[in-house]
Amino acid sequence: MGAGDGWRAYDIGDGADVKTDSVNAKLGRRRVEKRSHARRDLLCQLCKGFTLRPSEGSELFPGSEVSVDEVLKIENLQTHFFTDEGVARAVDGVSLSIGKKRILGLVGESGCGKSMTALSVLKLVPSPPGRIVGGKITLAGKDILSLSEIEMRNIRGKLASMIFQEPMTSLNPVFTIGSQVSEAVRIHTGMGRSEAEGIAVEYLAKVGLADAGRRMSQYPHQLSGGMKQRVMIAMALCLKPALLIADEPTTALDVTIQAGILRLMKEMQEETGAAILLITHDLGVIAEMADEVAVMYAAKVVEAGPCREIFSSFLHPYTEGLFRSLPGRTAKGERLYTIAGAVPSALAFPPACRFHTRCPLAVERCRREEPPLLEVGAGHRCACWVRCGGTA
Repeated sequence: MGAGDGWRAYDIGDGADVKTDSVNAKLGRRRVEKRSHARRDLLCQLCKGFTLRPSEGSELFPGSEVSVDEVLKIENLQTHFFTDEGVARAVDGVSLSIGKKRILGLVGESGCGKSMTALSVLKLVPSPPGRIVGGKITLAGKDILSLSEIEMRNIRGKLASMIFQEPMTSLNPVFTIGSQVSEAVRIHTGMGRSEAEGIAVEYLAKVGLADAGRRMSQYPHQLSGGMKQRVMIAMALCLKPALLIADEPTTALDVTIQAGILRLMKEMQEETGAAILLITHDLGVIAEMADEVAVMYAAKVVEAGPCREIFSSFLHPYTEGLFRSLPGRTAKGERLYTIAGAVPSALAFPPACRFHTRCPLAVERCRREEPPLLEVGAGHRCACWVRCGGTA
């Protein structure tokens, strides 16, 4: 067999009959997958004896052995997209922190910058046109923005993992579920294929995927949306990372499976001391899971604090609008409350307070000056001239 025979099997349609084409296509797929597995075996063997090196004077920690109390600290993060229409400020001065064994819930409407904040932490911002233009991200004591791409590959999956929002597009359609879940285990730990696949089966079962062993040989198109979501969750959890970023982790799941997934995340956190950044629209999930809450609007944090404090004594009009929109807050027969208007485009945010165009409490100062994020209580911060900083 020549070096290119496996690929030439895909070159069908040059006068061959349909039956021959079908046979060649099947053979081609098998050869390509076999070669892909061989390449992965080689990569894992190389990684087994050669650890990707961090910059001099630093050391990359395994996920379950992080010794610092503050796992993630984001300071004045700015992530912008440079487009033909102008500069879109997707994240514009965000500061957050998550301690060991703590869960931070990040809430807000779609388009507020939550997912882009999460992608920035792992340096996964699509570039071009996106770029992190300012700020600092410290993960387990490491300055993330100073690390090379090779060093980031050693961090992603092991020190920090992410459950992506779009399971339909996050899995590679040409590789089996088993190969995709076990790949990170093999690369980061140097395990053999059978041992890594055993861990993959274990975590697929833990996330509620029925007949996990059989699913290992299936492809993404053979699974439903909810099943794909569970596969993504298993991939994120199997290395027990120090930081788990969960971007709408239970959106495609029914209530029973959702409860099981949240419980599994809690169990992993108790076992490893992981920090969790939980991004969701579901305030019920936040109430059940989070220790702290940060509310984002138009690329900025407008209110943050302990979960109980925010739920019982929220101050910002935008936070109030989110809570008033909950079905349980409306009397039977009344129309559900909605926040007027829509989130402004990142290309053209309103001047001063970015919420003033939708805010029922806005005064003249809100249109002239941007309110700072002020401390209004024990760990409770709010950016509002009316509620938190006077109305002069």
